[in-house]
Amino acid sequence: MGCLLVMMSLVSFIMRHHKPNFLFGYQSYFLKKSDELEKKTQIVYRTLCLIIGIVQIGLGLLIRFLSWDRFFLIWLLTFYFSIILVYALTETYLRKNLVKNGIISKQDISKYEKTHATKNRVKGFKDL
Repeated sequence: MGCLLVMMSLVSFIMRHHKPNFLFGYQSYFLKKSDELEKKTQIVYRTLCLIIGIVQIGLGLLIRFLSWDRFFLIWLLTFYFSIILVYALTETYLRKNLVKNGIISKQDISKYEKTHATKNRVKGFKDL
């Protein structure tokens, strides 16, 4: 997984996209608000992919050399946490800069989170 993150970030450093790409790069609703911030966020995303990919490779080598590779749960946790960490840190950076630059207010972000969090929520099981 670490090699995949490193390769993905290296390819994105070499082939930077000039317009929004739905297959590659970081995608978010808030990126539509500012083109300058979109470019900065893509750079942060690439850098985080590279750093976390290198850390993931190091963790994989450490787990392998300590002979902990029989414990599948350790591999599984490092796999998922690395992906989640990249997106969580990038989204945090984006939201902080949107508020700091005055492009969007904190109330708009919380309103967006409330409407999209409860949109498809099911209250409980229904009798068939």
